[in-house]
Amino acid sequence: MARPTRTSWAYIKSRAKRCGGLSLQEDAVIAAITAVLGWFFLDRESAIENAFAALVLGLGAGVIWQVGKFCWRFIWTVPRELDAEREEALERIAILETQQRERDTALVRADWEKLASQFKEIPHDVRADWSSGGFNWDGVTLERQWYIAAGDGSKDCESLCRRAGKMLMKSPHISMRLTNTAQSEQDDILRWLDFLKEYHNAVRITGQGTETAGGKKRSVTFGSIDDLGSVSARACIECSTDEI
Repeated sequence: MARPTRTSWAYIKSRAKRCGGLSLQEDAVIAAITAVLGWFFLDRESAIENAFAALVLGLGAGVIWQVGKFCWRFIWTVPRELDAEREEALERIAILETQQRERDTALVRADWEKLASQFKEIPHDVRADWSSGGFNWDGVTLERQWYIAAGDGSKDCESLCRRAGKMLMKSPHISMRLTNTAQSEQDDILRWLDFLKEYHNAVRITGQGTETAGGKKRSVTFGSIDDLGSVSARACIECSTDEI
């Protein structure tokens, strides 16, 4: 919802409302004081006329006082009161937002630490095999391929990698550093494995070769992330630290 500007009708109405209505008590006091002073300073030869004139002066002074007070508050006092209240409200909002960010960061860090402890339970022989690119059987170019292999814990490792890939997008500081490709990646497992490769230099190159399919030939580099659970656990701890 947009805030009213200083020239908007809503802002003008709020200023006028804050100026307050007429005070009959103040009017009566001002009128009485002015009437008494007028009685002393007017010609006393005609008591009735002077009393009426003093009364008129008193009432006029009361009206002028109220109008002057309204104009003063409308032009000077109320705008500063509203500005002060607005600044105070913005400060409260900023404090609440900071506190919420701190709570969210604490939760994200706790999730990373929990994920790290779960990765440590993965058997050491689980690895992720990688190739820089190639072709499928129809000759369509594949940019890169990952395959989590070996060990009885490969399925559990896939599940943890999927969670880690989602966590990358949930972590405020880390998500800002991700490339557009990583952010647009639909497969959370691939996002995590790419993250390990790009930001933690986790891939060990194992060889190079060529692939041919559909009459096409292309050079391919092969590698792997050995002991994927331990590598991922260390990366999770670093992610937790990055969110401080």
